[in-house]
Amino acid sequence: MSAFSFRIPVGTSDLFNELPKGAKHFLNEGLKVVARVHQQYGPVLGNMITETASTGVDPKASDLAAAFRLTEDESQTLVGTISFMKLIFSKPGEPEPVSSIVTSLVSSEILAPSDQADITSLLNEIDQHRPALSEGLRRSHLAARLLASFSDLNSVVDIRLDFDKDQIAVAVPVLLVHIDTDVDDQEIRFQMSRKQLEAVVEDLKQALTRLEAAEKWIRGR
Repeated sequence: MSAFSFRIPVGTSDLFNELPKGAKHFLNEGLKVVARVHQQYGPVLGNMITETASTGVDPKASDLAAAFRLTEDESQTLVGTISFMKLIFSKPGEPEPVSSIVTSLVSSEILAPSDQADITSLLNEIDQHRPALSEGLRRSHLAARLLASFSDLNSVVDIRLDFDKDQIAVAVPVLLVHIDTDVDDQEIRFQMSRKQLEAVVEDLKQALTRLEAAEKWIRGR
């Protein structure tokens, strides 16, 4: 799960000032990572933010760590900060200018003045895609209503051994699976055989085909 998320109401200045100290500290550290990544990798991070917003899939901390050479803590902080930045641009009402957003972040002591130029540059890049960003997040929020939503999947192959008089007699591989959601304490761990995995893969392929057909039907209306 993301380390930090919430919805942005109208008036980012008031919201920033009213955030608890812990949230401000988290975002301050996260924006430092964002500024450093933007310095080193240019528009790569901005493109990633807009692309993930349009698909409704947040980047994984492990992918961010590998792409930008971050520590585990830095990548986890970056995931939460990216969610924060996307939500800033999806708030209702008239679009707030980037200059106003940055001023509010600095005055509320969330953004260090030394990082202001890099964050302004990144937000300006994201701002160019604001309509698509807002639409993507709106669709994502609509799809996520009512039930817990898929967040992450991890798997590892395990080999089970059975012994006969201290000698290995049988060995069977199994897949251990962990599925996480965006709701605390709603996750599942289970094991699967190869045949079960193959059946699930085929079911998911069929589900993907039907989902693509539904999306095509919606676009054609």
